[in-house]
Amino acid sequence: MSEEEKWLGLAKLAQDSFFNRREVEWKSAFGLWTAIGGITYFAVSNAAALTHVHMSWFAVGYGLLWFVLLFCWQLPLRRGFEDDKRWKHHYMHKAEGIASTSPESADYLVGFTDSRHLPWTLSQMAVTFVFLAASWQAIDSSIKSVKDNKTQKIKPVEATIHLKLSSLSTKPPMPTI
Repeated sequence: MSEEEKWLGLAKLAQDSFFNRREVEWKSAFGLWTAIGGITYFAVSNAAALTHVHMSWFAVGYGLLWFVLLFCWQLPLRRGFEDDKRWKHHYMHKAEGIASTSPESADYLVGFTDSRHLPWTLSQMAVTFVFLAASWQAIDSSIKSVKDNKTQKIKPVEATIHLKLSSLSTKPPMPTI
């Protein structure tokens, strides 16, 4: 194996790491969004057991989830993408015989500071925010509707039968076969 092939193999590994990370990113995002839908379904189905105290816990949980996604998932993910790209180019330069020093790790906030990463960071966080807000709205409205139904006074149905005495017959009706 030549020196060039070794560097190209390393460049291929860096590129594969980039694509594998992207695949995991989307699977994780769809899994998270599905989990939000599942939580919403469960909460709406059991709205009678929930109170507005539970809604405050949902608010804290959803807010915490959103910030954890941003600072513990999106930003490190974008940093990994950038690092993989830098290493791939470094290895490609080595394979071509161009002098190249080992790249420095990308800045932690590359998801906000690099215009190539910013749209992806913002779009995934926006979609997640929309799903969380829709979930919140669905759960809150179902709790309100259950509480409203409980507070309404249900009037008993008064069944009145008006019979005309002239329609009554002294003979029993003939059975039909």
